[in-house]
Order: sequence, then C-alpha cells, then structure tokens
Amino acid sequence: MLKSVLMYFFATASIAVLLSITALVFVILQSGYAQPSALCVMLVYLAYWPVLLLGWDAHDMFTSFSVIPINIFLWGIIGGLLSLSRRIFRGG
Repeated sequence: MLKSVLMYFFATASIAVLLSITALVFVILQSGYAQPSALCVMLVYLAYWPVLLLGWDAHDMFTSFSVIPINIFLWGIIGGLLSLSRRIFRGG
C-alpha cells in the first residue's frame, strides 16, 4: 500500500514539476504584454490549482519562490490521496 501511495505521490509531483516550470516560463515570456494569452492563463490555473485552492492570490503567485515547492508537494499529496481512494473503492 505504501509503495503505491509513494508511486502516485512522485508521479503527480513529477507532473507538477513539468507544469509549474512550463507555466513559469510562459509567465516570464508574457510579462511584457498588457494581458497574458489564454494559453498562459490556462497553464497557470492548470499547474497551480492546488495552491489557488488554498487561497493563494493569483496576482502575487510568482513573487515568492516558495510557491513552486509548496505546489509540487500539494500535487504529490493529491496523488497519494488518489492512490488511497482507488484502493478503498476497489475493496483492497
């Protein structure tokens, strides 16, 4: 059981790393424009929805480096919980 939880934790954390870095690059590339593109907004909300769900302000998200590790950890926790829920609903 623990092996499955850790596997899901690291798998979702890896996805979070890719999404977070991609969103950060898009934000940096779009920083010179008056409004971000729809793709940039979509990537930020997709990558950082766990942090936004906790109440972090979207406008101040990239002013602190701690947001990215917290977001990756939250993605991992969600992956671990997903693994546990699959195990519970499968009856095993």
